[in-house]
Amino acid sequence: MKAACCWWIVRHAPVPGAKGHINGWSDVDADVSSVSPRSILPAKPKAVVVSHLKRTSQTAMALGYAPTHIETDLAEQNFGAWQGKSWDEIAGPEGRAFWSDFARNAPPGGESFVQQIERTARALERLSDEIGNGDIVAVLHGGTIRAALAHALSLDPLKAQAFEIENLGLTRLDRTTHGWRIGCVNERLFP
Repeated sequence: MKAACCWWIVRHAPVPGAKGHINGWSDVDADVSSVSPRSILPAKPKAVVVSHLKRTSQTAMALGYAPTHIETDLAEQNFGAWQGKSWDEIAGPEGRAFWSDFARNAPPGGESFVQQIERTARALERLSDEIGNGDIVAVLHGGTIRAALAHALSLDPLKAQAFEIENLGLTRLDRTTHGWRIGCVNERLFP
């Protein structure tokens, strides 16, 4: 079975000082000091896709790619009023309500993971159709990659949250004439 559209999806480089904090749609910088072009990735992809958040384009450029498509629908989950806060700060009734079904509940002013899956699925299908056969390198976000896996595997949203997506980890999704195929999840690009 030959893949029609081969998505090479890399999670962006780490965000300094972000451990335990919610970045979401905050437009923060990535630390690309340890990033360099990798031979495991396609040398001349048909397209290079990033989100509108600069940490993805910074990482793509450090990997040696100039973005060809900026896609807001492939951004991280929008955490609304919680962006910039630490997970420890999310308490009280809103926090308890969110954690009771964190795949389907939305933070105040944000979106649920289910909503992120829906927009991610639309973007993956649309871009696969528009770009056509060939390699697509995409530098995206952990939540977006989980959403893409949920779409490709028809997973329950809560089950998709079980995927650990490391910064600079590679996930390979191929859209074939028979549906989606998973090449790898979270393969390390750098030691």
